[in-house]
Amino acid sequence: MKSAIVLSGGKSSRFGENKALKKLCGKPIVCYVVESLLKAGYKVILVIGIKDRIKDFLRLFPSQITITKDNLAGYGPLAGILSGLKMVNSTYTAILPCDSPFIKPKVIDFLFNSVKPYDAIIPRWANGYIEPLHAVYRVKPALKAAKEAISKKELYIVDMIKRLKKVKYVSIDEIKPYDNKLLTFFNINTRNDFKEAKKIISSISLN
Repeated sequence: MKSAIVLSGGKSSRFGENKALKKLCGKPIVCYVVESLLKAGYKVILVIGIKDRIKDFLRLFPSQITITKDNLAGYGPLAGILSGLKMVNSTYTAILPCDSPFIKPKVIDFLFNSVKPYDAIIPRWANGYIEPLHAVYRVKPALKAAKEAISKKELYIVDMIKRLKKVKYVSIDEIKPYDNKLLTFFNINTRNDFKEAKKIISSISLN
């Protein structure tokens, strides 16, 4: 079974409250991500913040997923990745954010099908910007790289990636056949993003 780590422990400083549990058109944002992955047959590991209450998330997903806490406060998303990787039993795993409600499992499937024999496969835009939180990683080298980066107080996700030996970057153009509007990469970081997400849901429901 394919696995996916969903990171839900961020500060949400630009948004002003816990994005994961914020209701978008009547449903918590994290549910859009987790439910789409479950329907596609993924085993989901949800990483929540050290101050988050597990019971708040268990209400949403009573027994369908594994929930673990990010126990390294102040170490950013890399600490959440480390906590998630420790819970994965498969050789590869996707790492995804909780605030991308329109993730298409077909995109993640494509990355899984293209990752071997690399340590990671990461989408890259034409301007060079990469999507490390919409990517697939080999668990053992990623776990080692995350530990090494954190031990040296190097806390960006790229600090983990630069320690991987074989990384494949895939053009966004190669992903378009699986998500022609590229909504997989839409993140809700601000209130304006939240309003835009509502518009997208409305347009989807009308089509």
